[in-house]
Amino acid sequence: MNNLYAYKTVFTLDSQSSLDDFWSFLIFRLNLEHSEYTYDRFARLYNLLCSYKKDLSTEKTIYISLQESSQKYFISIDTSLTTLLKEFMLRLEKLTFEYVYDDNHLSYFIDKKLHTNDSSIQASSKDKLFTYSFMNDTDLEEMLDILEKMQEKNYEQIYSSMNIVEITDYRTTFSYYSSYLQYYPELSVVNNIVAELSVLLSLYSKECLLVGNDFRILLKSFLNNLLHWQDKLFIQRNETIDFMDDSLKADISQIKIVLNLYDESFDNNDAESLDDIFDF
Repeated sequence: MNNLYAYKTVFTLDSQSSLDDFWSFLIFRLNLEHSEYTYDRFARLYNLLCSYKKDLSTEKTIYISLQESSQKYFISIDTSLTTLLKEFMLRLEKLTFEYVYDDNHLSYFIDKKLHTNDSSIQASSKDKLFTYSFMNDTDLEEMLDILEKMQEKNYEQIYSSMNIVEITDYRTTFSYYSSYLQYYPELSVVNNIVAELSVLLSLYSKECLLVGNDFRILLKSFLNNLLHWQDKLFIQRNETIDFMDDSLKADISQIKIVLNLYDESFDNNDAESLDDIFDF
């Protein structure tokens, strides 16, 4: 099995808090790897698990084992929640992933990097080449500048812990970025996620500060994810327009979980209600 490393990580998901721990482990592990490809694939799994969080209990537990080699992650899922397994198999099939399913046990693997030398994958990638002309070049340049300026700021080298100045700067950055996204209906999903985060930082700045440096890592991860999304979509132009939705949704879900806001509904905010909170 591709020279598996000697260790195996096993997760027992029987409550909302255990699901939170699962994603916390993944988000920090994958940030060390700096691979948006695997990040997005794990985000798809996490989002599916979140939709079943109310079903989790000691009687309905999801067991996930994670192994890896230098080239792949190997995931095994065992649970009596057959509906979840069947739904996830459909998602794997849409991604053309190979899997094995037998008696409430599902296993599959994720490549750590996309194999561009594979002719079948090259053909698939070629089919996905899109040129989106709706984005104004000036807007695109300004949006990139907004994110890069924030990325270049090393607050951790200035302040030992996150403070209100840093929170405010992130909030302003995302608010300003969203002010460009809102003019493009094609980008409504990403705009809603970015706008929601700006609102959360505005309304719950004290709670953000209580989380401390871990929250700083979450915000940096979201920022880097956004930069990657913009680069892949409008600069390299080799992805579909919704390719990062799951990853960004997982990011905002984790932020809300950390702030104990997951049960509060921000998802249905429309553009007008969000605009009332923005400075721009």
